[in-house]
Amino acid sequence: MRAYLSYFKTRYLCMLQYRASAIAGVFTQVGFGLILILPFYALHRVNGADFPMEMEKVSSYIWLQQAFLMLISYSWEGSIVDSIKTGAVAVELCRPLDLYVTWFVRHLAQRAAKCSLRAGPVLIVAFLIPKPLGLSLPESPASFGLFLISLVLGTLVMASIVMLVYNTTFHTLTSIGIPTFLYVIMDFFGGQIIPLNFYPPFLYRLCSLLPFGSVSNAPFRIYTGDLAGKEAVFSICLQLFWAVTLISVGYVWNRLALRRVVSQGG
Repeated sequence: MRAYLSYFKTRYLCMLQYRASAIAGVFTQVGFGLILILPFYALHRVNGADFPMEMEKVSSYIWLQQAFLMLISYSWEGSIVDSIKTGAVAVELCRPLDLYVTWFVRHLAQRAAKCSLRAGPVLIVAFLIPKPLGLSLPESPASFGLFLISLVLGTLVMASIVMLVYNTTFHTLTSIGIPTFLYVIMDFFGGQIIPLNFYPPFLYRLCSLLPFGSVSNAPFRIYTGDLAGKEAVFSICLQLFWAVTLISVGYVWNRLALRRVVSQGG
């Protein structure tokens, strides 16, 4: 365990060096936040009575999404994929560490480092914007505590999904097809484009039960109070279920794939 913690720390500190990229990312996330909020605000002004969420909650949802984008966004490391394609993964197999756990820790460290550089400035700017376009405080201390738990679980679910993508590279001739296809699926079914409760009832229930809905939909709606009480607890339990399930499947799949590694290329 100490080796993996050291690996996490090393990777985290390494990723903190990209400060210029983080500064550019802050401006990007603030800009995208405003771009995404303003259409909702216009729709709310026209037809506010039938709006599925209060405008302040929609704004908070989008600002949280932008602030913690590096934790919950669907992204993968090209270096890991390339190591599988070129056969360089054989070097990692010589190390006295479990490959799946090493990649998982590395991926979490990268997400944590990028988020820690961007989240604070984005949240500060969002709080300074007047209501209903700015970020509101959580409904209660309890909802904020549940939000933090849910955000951690959502990050684990996303990381476990990315690990499944890495595993598919052992069996395919290209690393572009499946990740790109899954990118579209994640955006639509995960509430990355619009909150899931804007969907029709049947599609909303389906998306909420899928692992994609456990990434950003659950934590941000818990923060705003849109998910509270039993619904919030159920969402967290569902996140825990998907995290354990996907990590277990990914770990077993990785072990099976390593029994017959085929280097595609150099």
